[in-house]
Order: sequence, then structure tokens, then C-alpha cells
Amino acid sequence: MATDETSVENTSVLLSLWNVALKVLNFGNHILLFTLAGYLIYISWGTGVWSLHVLLCSVGYVLLMGEGIVVLAGENLWSGFLSRRVNSHIHWVLLLVGSVFSIVGTAYGYHGNALRNRPHFSSTHGLTGIISVGLVIIAAVLGLPALFAGKLRNIIKPIINKFSHNLLGTASFVVGMVSQCYGYNTGFMRRLSPEIREACYYSTIIVTILCLTGVAKSGGQQILGIVRLVFRR
Repeated sequence: MATDETSVENTSVLLSLWNVALKVLNFGNHILLFTLAGYLIYISWGTGVWSLHVLLCSVGYVLLMGEGIVVLAGENLWSGFLSRRVNSHIHWVLLLVGSVFSIVGTAYGYHGNALRNRPHFSSTHGLTGIISVGLVIIAAVLGLPALFAGKLRNIIKPIINKFSHNLLGTASFVVGMVSQCYGYNTGFMRRLSPEIREACYYSTIIVTILCLTGVAKSGGQQILGIVRLVFRR
């Protein structure tokens, strides 16, 4: 009996330490998100075509989409005390605005290449960028049924609806951040020192991983739910 109580206490301590670690990582992620986005806004502030391309895409992907994803995490510092419904609405608003910023920013990149008679989407940065935009649009379209998953339960199971939306949304964010990483080696960013570009590169990778910790947890739970649903038939 004493052994069982000790085991329960040890488990409780481990869970508490794990929750503290998640909150510390979440805090660090917010600092890194705002620092990276703030710096990119600072260096790209202006009205030139390429300035607007960097500015809008950086704010769209790094800041708005990044914050829009972590807002649903239970350990998120600035939204953890809010209800699930409120967090869901904040999530949608941030991702919607972030998507608009990213799409318009990509359009400026297209326009910039047209002005210089350069081929469109011929680089890894350009290809991953346009793929991400396509995924963003598809995820947004599928996001509407996910928003009303409860009302559509007779047509499609809510867990399948939400999982498909989350999968596409995650893919669009990851591919967009990959494009962001490749963008640090493009002409506009080459005016920066190699050390600064490298710092931006690794910061983007870290931010991406930290933003997806909560997504991985919910995604795993959804997969288990779908498996149970399939085998229950």
C-alpha cells in the first residue's frame, strides 16, 4: 500500500515538473518569437516591394501563425486561463490575419520578380513559399467545417474533421517556416552578416519546433481517437 502511494506521489511530482518545463519552454518561445519577428520587422521596414515581401511574410508566418498555434496549448502563458472557446476564436483570428499577411507578402515577392524579369518560384525559397500558400488556402477552407464540427457530426465525425484541418494547417506552417529559412539566403537578406543570418535561421527552427509541441500532443490524441473509431465498427 505504501509502495502504491509513493508511486502516485512520484508520478504527481514528475507531472508537476513536466508542466513547469512546458511553461518555461513556452515563455522562451514567446521571447524568441517576438525577438525574431521584431528584428525582421526592423530590417524590412519600408515601402519597397522586397521590404514588404519580407515584412508581411515574416509577420504572417513567424509572429501571427506562431502565436495562433501556441494559443491552444494548455501551458500557454497568456491564454491558459481563458476558456477553450475564447482560445479557439483567438486562434482563428490570428491564423486568418497571418494567412492574409503571408498571401499578400507572397504576391509582393511575385511582383518583385516580375519587375526584374526573373522566373517565378524557381528557387527552393519560392517553391516552398507558394506550396505553403496553397496549403494555407486549403487549410482555411477546411477550417470552416472544423469550426462547426459539432453541428456537422452527422455528416463527418468531428475528430476526423479537426484532424484533417490540423494536419493541413501544421503542414502549411512548417513549409512556410522552411521557406522562411531559405529566405535568409536570398538577395534582400544577404546584406546582413552571415552570423546574423545564421542566428535568424536557427531561431526560426527552434520556434517552429516549440510551436508544434502542443500540436503534436493533440495530433497524437486525435490519431488514437480515429483508431478507436475505426476498430469500434
